[in-house]
Amino acid sequence: MERNSKIKERLFKQTAVIFISAVFCVSAGCEKKASAPQYRAFSAAESISILKADSDINSSVSFLGDELCVIEKDDKGSIIPPVDSELGKDEHILALKLSDNELLYQQGVYDKIYPASLTKILTGYIILRDMDLSKTVSVPEEGTKLPDSYAKKLGLSEGDQITVDMLLKAALITSANDAAKTLAIIHSGSEEAFCDEMNATAKALGATHSHFSNSHGLHADDHYTTLYDIYLIFNEILKDSRYIEIAGNGSYTIEYMDKNGSGIKKDILSTNKYITGSAKPLEFFTVLGGKTGTTNEAGSCMIVSAKDINGVPYIVGITKAEDSNILYTDFEIVFKMMANQENFIQ
Repeated sequence: MERNSKIKERLFKQTAVIFISAVFCVSAGCEKKASAPQYRAFSAAESISILKADSDINSSVSFLGDELCVIEKDDKGSIIPPVDSELGKDEHILALKLSDNELLYQQGVYDKIYPASLTKILTGYIILRDMDLSKTVSVPEEGTKLPDSYAKKLGLSEGDQITVDMLLKAALITSANDAAKTLAIIHSGSEEAFCDEMNATAKALGATHSHFSNSHGLHADDHYTTLYDIYLIFNEILKDSRYIEIAGNGSYTIEYMDKNGSGIKKDILSTNKYITGSAKPLEFFTVLGGKTGTTNEAGSCMIVSAKDINGVPYIVGITKAEDSNILYTDFEIVFKMMANQENFIQ
């Protein structure tokens, strides 16, 4: 009950901030464009200060655009794909140059999508924000139960003793669904309560066209987002250097103990072929880390943090590719478009 009341209080304050912002915008003469969804977003530090403040809410308000790329629905970006481009017409694509928050290319970033394991970006963000990674926890029985018996998992058992750090690495590197669910329960007491936290956090980051009903991304009809919302969440987690330190691992050995104290070691591989080295980005770019996701309904998805040969940072995301091979092929098409834009290819 206490946690529910805190969440309701948080949502009330967020609503108050958005209302005050809207009143300010009208009084300042801002033009409302009906053709595109309107977003308000705050950095993590600003959101926290808003939620903790007892008064003077206006002083904490920051309008979207200070640190983010604002995308109008009909703005396709500065890159025009070649006429013979083979990019999937049903895919959702986003390419951003972060040095000046420039939209390079977008396709369907406001369309409703199922995020699959891109969900774990938000789960990871909350865990990094709130929890001590060195803490050892006991795996609850509920954490081992998944709606899909074929879902990817670490193979946890009830009573296993494992650190939050190891669970997070399993969730973000190899996309272990039992690790993500266990983290949710350890954090909030139940996955349902954690989903309340996910939705409140998403709204605080400006991801207002999303609804999360689980911590891992296995399909549910009421678990959805947009590629633009995923960008907002991904952009925020990138501000914590520990994320790339984790997601940049091509492999890792997860170590923990079972309920009897016997040691367990499991070698895991990244689901990101750019990180394992089994796929190579265009020579002008380096992929630093990111997250993949795949379900029948979501298709093959991935969002990455990358840099070019001059150290300029980018975010590139594609969702709903037909399969993994097409996903990486289309990433290469986008990387080539970006290289042409930057005059890397003569």
